[in-house]
Amino acid sequence: PPGRRSGACAASPDVGGADRDMPAAAMAEASASGADAGGGAPADVIKELEVDAPEDPRARLDAVPRFLAEDTTPNVVPSDAGGLLMSLREGGLRCLAAGARTNVGLRAGRYMFEVQVVEETCEPSLPSSKGFARIGVSTEGSSPILGESEDSVCFTSDGHLMHCGERTRIIPGGVAMARWSGATLAVVINLDQGLQNANTMSLFVNGERCGSAQALPASLRGKALYPSVTYKASTLHVHFGPTPHVSLPFACRMLRDAAKDDVVVRQPFVPESGKHEVVFPVCLPDEGGFDWLDRFLEEHPRFAELSERKVADWATSSGLPGPLSKAALTERSNDRACAGFAVPGLSDGSVQGALARFAMINPRDLVVMEVQGNLEAETRAEALRQYPASSWRRVAVVAVGEPDEAFKERVRAAILRDKQAALNAEHARKKEGAEKLRQAELARKRADAERKRKLEAAKDQPAKKAKGAVNATPKTASAPDNHEVAQEPDDGGVGDTTEEPPPKAELDAAERRAWFRSVGGRPDVAHSRLTTAIAKFSLPTEDEGFDEIRFVWSAQEEAKQRLRDWILERKRKMPVEHIKPSDWFWQKLDVFRKDVARWQATQKVAQAAAAKAHAAEKDDSDSSQLLQNAVRQHKLDVFGVDNICDIGDQVPLFLHFDLRDWAILSLRFELHLMIHSLRRDCPDPDRKHMTIHQVSFYYNKYYKKVLNARGYGFDSIDALLRFIEDTVFMDAETGILESQVDADHASNDIFVKLTEETRLHVQRQEAAGVANVLKPVFNTVVTKPAAANVAPAVETFLKPTPPGGIRLGVTPVSGFLIPGKLSAG
Repeated sequence: PPGRRSGACAASPDVGGADRDMPAAAMAEASASGADAGGGAPADVIKELEVDAPEDPRARLDAVPRFLAEDTTPNVVPSDAGGLLMSLREGGLRCLAAGARTNVGLRAGRYMFEVQVVEETCEPSLPSSKGFARIGVSTEGSSPILGESEDSVCFTSDGHLMHCGERTRIIPGGVAMARWSGATLAVVINLDQGLQNANTMSLFVNGERCGSAQALPASLRGKALYPSVTYKASTLHVHFGPTPHVSLPFACRMLRDAAKDDVVVRQPFVPESGKHEVVFPVCLPDEGGFDWLDRFLEEHPRFAELSERKVADWATSSGLPGPLSKAALTERSNDRACAGFAVPGLSDGSVQGALARFAMINPRDLVVMEVQGNLEAETRAEALRQYPASSWRRVAVVAVGEPDEAFKERVRAAILRDKQAALNAEHARKKEGAEKLRQAELARKRADAERKRKLEAAKDQPAKKAKGAVNATPKTASAPDNHEVAQEPDDGGVGDTTEEPPPKAELDAAERRAWFRSVGGRPDVAHSRLTTAIAKFSLPTEDEGFDEIRFVWSAQEEAKQRLRDWILERKRKMPVEHIKPSDWFWQKLDVFRKDVARWQATQKVAQAAAAKAHAAEKDDSDSSQLLQNAVRQHKLDVFGVDNICDIGDQVPLFLHFDLRDWAILSLRFELHLMIHSLRRDCPDPDRKHMTIHQVSFYYNKYYKKVLNARGYGFDSIDALLRFIEDTVFMDAETGILESQVDADHASNDIFVKLTEETRLHVQRQEAAGVANVLKPVFNTVVTKPAAANVAPAVETFLKPTPPGGIRLGVTPVSGFLIPGKLSAG
């Protein structure tokens, strides 16, 4: 018959047993359907079980198979003339695979199509551009990249059958890409239930069978199967007939010659308005944007997603290694998912730009997803210029506010699925560890049994010689009897192999109320980018040029209010990245530094005089007792001292300050100055305050040094701030840090008084036997004062206490009184 190739078909060695190596569960039925496809044939020749196609009087397919734009990856450059398939090669696109699915699907019968690798375009200097090819079938609406999901199966250019991301070698040694280049590849899809090889797929190279017929996975049975190709760094020619370029060992009709009853034909989508849509989703970071997008794409499969998340997944499917550096991983987000890929032009946005330009030539419906960009008016305007109104219908979809119940249930189901996957992985890890432990215990017991047997054999040897027994040969002596061989050592119950199912995941109370979740374990927008962009966020308006603005969750006014509330809430939690200290800050800091230098010089002179005065005394009192005597002698009120450098007899108030006291004194002033300076330096009126979680960040910005609580003798910043809450305290309602001292105070003496009062308070508590006194604790005792390494700060007085009133500060130990300005009260 026409198209038949005579003679036996040579094959690669040992292809008859390929089905036995299939790991995928979906191919469990391979042996049932494909066992007769050559499994019992000799190793070098496969018995051909396919027969010539009989005459078929039914009406033939009257449509020409073609590749529709919505059934290809956005980088495919199709040519209806001759069935040539190329791909874009600008920037990072050269390293991305291209995939295409024809519009004619097979439901029954046996048909074939041919593919030729016309050229390879890989660049030797760029290893990530190394090419490959895959040919097979996929279902409607599935990914054009073959072999990555359960909706497709394919032969690969390295000699594997690929399904669900798993590869099964069907040809030992592989089929190099070089063998495919220039050759005519034919794929035969057999869905004829009356034939022996029903529900199989076979590959032929230049008319010769390449391995046995491979059973179709169970997930593809009963569905229309569309011939598909995936290629990278190469150009393909796809031929659908009606006459094959190379004959097979049997007569087989091509797809173009299929009966109408055996196929289904998909028609290209024609928009009613004559323009394809480009959709810009507008959503808040980490509030369901990508989950909304996934649902939208499921409901509208003709749309192609343009986002870095899609490009990153695309790059992984194309065989590119993921981000390698920790810095790149910390900066990754769903908006910038390509960060860290070692491919030039992949993470700079050039891929999306090239695809947008190509969409003008090969139009299709698109979804442009960038959470940050779609919330910024300037970025939206720039994006709209890439899609002119003359060719596109521009639609903004605002998904802000409370989602519908169906979306909430979808999110909760996804959370439960992720938790179950984590439990399954942990269960598998524990099971593997238990099995290793069991095997190790068995090996140990086998070794012990073998040593015991050899010792017993050695003991019996002299007795056998005395009785004149014939010595056993070494081989017989060392070999255990059959009973010993058959007996398996008991593992003692270690690593019980009883199959236990993994624990069942359940949602907790918070998860059952959840509206949103973290997608991919990454934020939608990196924190470093969000802090600088949040002030620019806005919702699209009609005057921006959109043909339609849809509010899919909340109404327009509610969505605007939600955006305002969200921005205010985030601003309070986010520090200002690019804060710059003002001249006022540096002036206040300079004054304080000079004051500290003057105080320390005064202290040095006073300590020298005190040491000389008490040198002759036998019973030398400790420093704390000396100060207490001075206080009693002069009836001293710390906050009533007029001159802190002379409280009497030229004794300064800070006579007994050591290094830790000077450090605490400086910290009081630094935090006070930083709080007031932020209100002057921050241009955003909503971010002029700081929380306790932002103290370390702003301290580093203002003083160019790290705020280390242990350097002040405390375990945490919280404990350190509690110790100096007479200077800086946290508002219980707002969580904002406030200074007890006014910004425009007249003298820095107040910080010396606060430090001395706290020092005396600690001494009084310790003298009274109070346990767990909040105080600095150092590993070494500090005895010698040193110049403090101060940073910008501000002079201030305590805020006035009402007449007759008091100021109360509470510590975990007890309450103590701190007067405000000296008054009759």
